[in-house]
Amino acid sequence: MVKGFIIAGTHSGCGKTTLTLGILRTFKNRGIKVQPFKIGPDYIDTSWHKNASGVDSVNLDLFSMGEEIEAWFWKYAKNS
Repeated sequence: MVKGFIIAGTHSGCGKTTLTLGILRTFKNRGIKVQPFKIGPDYIDTSWHKNASGVDSVNLDLFSMGEEIEAWFWKYAKNS
């Protein structure tokens, strides 16, 4: 079973990325496997995710991916 959670905020700049990076690094330091995802057009965050976790982050863009987004998610989530 894949376990996970979503970090969401009320507005841009409220600290979602900072919180995410802290959680990713903590999990990495504890030996917990992760698979970071980013939703939306801000592509720099995926680089920060990789730096914090050691794992390539996957961008899930609802606009460009359409119905294939679910298959793309499970492809990467199953290994974490």
